[in-house]
Amino acid sequence: MKTFSQATGPLVLVALSAFGTTAASGQSNIEPVSRADKPVYRVGDNWTYGPIPPEPDAPERVMRNSVIEVTPQQTRLSTLSGTGVASEMDFDSTGNLTADPEDRYQPARGLMDFPLVVGKSYGTNYTNTLRSGDILRISNQVTVEATEIVHVAAGDFFAFRLAETGTAQRLSAGKPATDYPFKTTLWYAPSVKRTIKWDEVEYPVGEPKVIHRWELRSYNLAPVAPVSASAPAP
Repeated sequence: MKTFSQATGPLVLVALSAFGTTAASGQSNIEPVSRADKPVYRVGDNWTYGPIPPEPDAPERVMRNSVIEVTPQQTRLSTLSGTGVASEMDFDSTGNLTADPEDRYQPARGLMDFPLVVGKSYGTNYTNTLRSGDILRISNQVTVEATEIVHVAAGDFFAFRLAETGTAQRLSAGKPATDYPFKTTLWYAPSVKRTIKWDEVEYPVGEPKVIHRWELRSYNLAPVAPVSASAPAP
């Protein structure tokens, strides 16, 4: 269920063998807004994420996402881990994840319902096919709880805090179906076009709880192409 294996405390700069350091090159942005519209991605936008707390001995858990294609139907991003493993993740036209390095979602990971405004609540059902072949049938409910300024390794950002609760039914070949609950808190920053912090807890039946925590380490947004002036009428 994690969005970064994507995925995906003290803030430490970690050297990455594949693409240098995670020192933020984007800027903090704490300007408040009343709503977050669906992001407009551009080829060249990129974000680097890492676990909380940092794990210097696990560079494979640091992931860089770069937009490589934007169409009316989807946005494709290349992913590169700190150890140089390349893969891809995709978003559909609604801004929801349909594929990442480990999972495939059908119709999509129903997490965002733009525009985001405080007090909005929504839910959906979808399936998550894991790399192992197991399938999760998921039902979730999401509430936009508040806006707040959030500090992450990349800086300080005005963000919308979303709370997700849900249940997942895991279907494994030859095994009985098992249901377990999960809950997620995430912070979406409109100025960055992405989630900047993620905190998820899963409670698998008969197993220790699983915790996924990550944050934005750095980002760069491609410049907006200038609009050329029309030629004067003859």
